[in-house]
Amino acid sequence: MLVLGATMLITVIGYAAIVTARINTRIVTGTNDWARAGELAIATAELAPLILAESPDWRTDLTSGEPVSFKLDGYEVNLVFIDEDDDDFSTGLYDPIRAYGIAMVGDAVRVRSVLLTPNSTVPMSCLELAAYSVDGLVGLTATLSTNQMIGTAAGMTGLLLTINGDVEYATTFLGVILNGTQNKAAEKRTMPDSSSVFDYYVNNGTAIPLDSLSSFDGRPSISDAVLTPTSNPYTGELNSEGIYVIDCDGGAINIVNSRIDGTLVLLNAADSLLSAHSAVVGQVTWKPAVPNYPALMVQGQIDLDFEGGVAMKETTLGVNLNPIGSPYNGDEDASLDDEYRSGIQGIVYASDGTALIGNSPYISGALLSDAEMNLSGGTKATVNYSNRYYLDPPPGFGAGPYQPVVGTWRWDEAPCALNFTPCSTDADCCSGTCNNGTGKCRPSAVVEIDVSLTK
Repeated sequence: MLVLGATMLITVIGYAAIVTARINTRIVTGTNDWARAGELAIATAELAPLILAESPDWRTDLTSGEPVSFKLDGYEVNLVFIDEDDDDFSTGLYDPIRAYGIAMVGDAVRVRSVLLTPNSTVPMSCLELAAYSVDGLVGLTATLSTNQMIGTAAGMTGLLLTINGDVEYATTFLGVILNGTQNKAAEKRTMPDSSSVFDYYVNNGTAIPLDSLSSFDGRPSISDAVLTPTSNPYTGELNSEGIYVIDCDGGAINIVNSRIDGTLVLLNAADSLLSAHSAVVGQVTWKPAVPNYPALMVQGQIDLDFEGGVAMKETTLGVNLNPIGSPYNGDEDASLDDEYRSGIQGIVYASDGTALIGNSPYISGALLSDAEMNLSGGTKATVNYSNRYYLDPPPGFGAGPYQPVVGTWRWDEAPCALNFTPCSTDADCCSGTCNNGTGKCRPSAVVEIDVSLTK
């Protein structure tokens, strides 16, 4: 009995040693799997900006919340992009995107995420030109002069249309008299996103109700007025950046015989060919209060029919354009003996087209149209280029590659059940089906991305 008991004791001790060794091995392996999964999750998330930068059509090829699967150091990993604003990549050029890097090694699943936003200091390529239109430039008995280049993502056509300067076009060039070089563009230039370019200015601007405006030619107007960060003759409410926002309610307003030091934003402006459009008429002296900001932004169409490049005299207008409290270049007074040069300095942007009709509008900066640019009525327009806006793009006009936001890295949970996640039914998986053979989710489609790493 003593020998038998001793033998059993030795056996138990030996078995316990074996079990302990196995447990220790599992602990070490589990620890190694956990660490390796973490390394892979970090590396996967770090690849997110590169994958977007190398995939120019990612907004249409990828879907918010759907996994992108690829191999990394022999392991299958998943990358999930989620638009945190509206869950739609096709809208909102500046929407923040959270990227999730997800890796599984053994039974260890690790998730590392980071918030990505576009580099707003990188200027859009449209800012390299004096004027640019997306849907073409057409004209009739008009002249357009520039010191830089006029461009379009479509064609240029015109009868008795003269362009004094260089041009860039994408399709056709027909019937235009050109005194400059002719360049056929290979690619469409980047333009602001019309669905989001107004956001900053609306969020930081001061509203001017439509019914508070004066009247000119039977329509609401900014007329014989001084609108600056220190002067708002309509509501008295001031904006330190000179951003003033008017909701046109589907109609049109005039800007006439006024001085504006600020950014004027016209929302819901008329854009139908059959309706009258908002217009700049008479004479104006206009520049943004913040030097690199736009001067005029129109959600709709704008007609530029003002007399530019000429002396704008207070005595003729009967309006003091530099009253006490609103100095012009440091000068303020109570008299009517000052003169100004009529014109717009800054970016003029319209989401639904611009028309230069009659007169001699003068712009120094950039004229940008998300639709067609039309010249007619014998207009003699001048659009001279300024590189100020390219060197320092204003909000809404800069969009470089997406990049990580400092301070947004975090260990996270997978936003949905991916292809290696255990499942019971298809409802457990964010994409595809539940593979009953493996008991894991299987995606219905995997986006193929060639990822090369330098170790």
